[in-house]
Amino acid sequence: MDNTVNYNFTTKFNFNNKEFIYHILNLNEKERQNIYHELIKNCGTKDRQFIKKEINNYIHKDLISSLPEEISFNILSLLDFKSLVVSSMVNKKWNRLCNNAELWKQHCALFSYESECNCSIKKSDYKHIFKKLYNRENNFKKKRFKKQTLSYHSGKIMGVYVTNDNQNIISLAFDRTIQIHEMSTCKLLQQFETDTMKCSSLYNDEFLAIGTFSRTCILFNIKTNNPPEIFTGHLNTVCVIDINNKYMVSASLDKYIFVWDWKLKKKVKELLIPDEYYNRNNEHDENTLFINFSLTELKIKNQFIIATIHNYILIWDIEKDFELFRIITLPEVIKSFDTDGYYIYAAQIQSYCAISILDQEEDFIVYENKNMNVIYKIIVDEKRIAFWYSMPSNNSFINLQRNLIKIINKKNHQELFKCEVQGINTLNINKNTIIYGDYYGSMTLYDFS
Repeated sequence: MDNTVNYNFTTKFNFNNKEFIYHILNLNEKERQNIYHELIKNCGTKDRQFIKKEINNYIHKDLISSLPEEISFNILSLLDFKSLVVSSMVNKKWNRLCNNAELWKQHCALFSYESECNCSIKKSDYKHIFKKLYNRENNFKKKRFKKQTLSYHSGKIMGVYVTNDNQNIISLAFDRTIQIHEMSTCKLLQQFETDTMKCSSLYNDEFLAIGTFSRTCILFNIKTNNPPEIFTGHLNTVCVIDINNKYMVSASLDKYIFVWDWKLKKKVKELLIPDEYYNRNNEHDENTLFINFSLTELKIKNQFIIATIHNYILIWDIEKDFELFRIITLPEVIKSFDTDGYYIYAAQIQSYCAISILDQEEDFIVYENKNMNVIYKIIVDEKRIAFWYSMPSNNSFINLQRNLIKIINKKNHQELFKCEVQGINTLNINKNTIIYGDYYGSMTLYDFS
C-alpha cells in the first residue's frame, strides 16, 4: 500500500505562511513525514543545502548553556550519573556544569553511609567519592571481593573490627592480647596486653571497651600509648559491654547493668533487671525455675539502653532518668539483637523481626527464614543486615552443623553475600568489609572496596 500523501507543491496556496505551517503541524506524524519526504525529493541542490544548514543550526543549539545556571543545575540534577558523565563531554560549559559538587553529592547520597557525605568533605571531592562508592556497591552486587586470611593470635578470636577508614584491623583474642594491624600491609602497629576478655565494644575507631573474666571493665584509647582506665564493681565475669560518646554500659552474672560515665571515670547508675524477667519457669515443669546468669546482649544507642534476656527486650530511656519505659515480649528466646537507634532487629531461632523503639503501636515486622536453622548473631548498619547462622550438613552420614555468613540489603532484603565458614567465633561488618574470627586464632576478611 502506498502511504504517500499526494500534495501538488506547484499549486499556489490561498492561505498565508502561518496557516500553511499550522495545517502541516496538525497532521499526524506519518502524514507530516511523507510531506517532508516529498518536499526534499523535489528540491534542487541549493534548496537541500539550505535545509541542511537550517537543521544543523537547530541540532547544535545549546539551550542548557543559555539558561541561568540555577535552572541548568535543576535540569541536570534529574539525570542519572551515567547520563551526567556523557553530558559532561558535550562542551566546556557542560563539563563545568556537570562536575558541580552538589550534583555529585546527591548521587553520593544514594550509595553512601551518612559518615561518608558529611559537611567536612571538600566539595571538589564528591565526584571522586562517588566513584569509590559506586565501585563498592557494584562489587557487592556482582559478589566481587578480595579475601584475606590473617593469623596473628595464638588463642581464639574474641572480637574483631575494621576501622571506618578501612585502614586498620583491631583484634582481641583469648591469648590476652589486643593487636592493631595495618590492613594493606598486615604490619603490626600496636599491641596491648590485658586480662582474659569475654566481650568488647569499639567507639569511633578510638575507644575500645572490654569486659573481662576478672570482673573488670577496661577502656583503652587505642590511638595513644596512655595506660587503660579500669572500672571495678562487678561481682563476676563481665559478659556484655557497649560504649558511646558519653556512657559505657556493662553487665555481669547478676541482675544489674552498670552505667559508667567513662569521661568522669565513675559509675552513675545501676539498672536492676526485675525478677520476673531475670528468672523464668521451665515450660515443661512449672515448679522448676531457670535462673539466667547473663544478658544475651546489651547496647547503648542514642538515648536508649537496650538489653535482651530470655525472650524479653528491655529498654531504658537515659533522658528520662534511666526509666525502664518499655518491655517487649517475643514468642521465642532471643539469640542476638542489634539496633540502628530507630528499630531493634532481634534474631530468634529461625526468624528475625524489626521492632520500632518509640512507636509502641506499630506492629512487629517478622521475617521467617527456615533455611537459617539457628541464628547466632545479627548485625545491622545503615544499609545492610548480617547474619551468622547454622544449617544441617548435606552429608547424611555426618551429624554436623554448617556455619554460614549471609548479608542482605536492609531495604529490600535482597541477598548480597553468602559464604560457608569454619570455626567462627565472632563476626563484624563495616561499610566496606566483612570480617570474622575463629576458634583457632585466625581472621578472614572480605574486602569489597
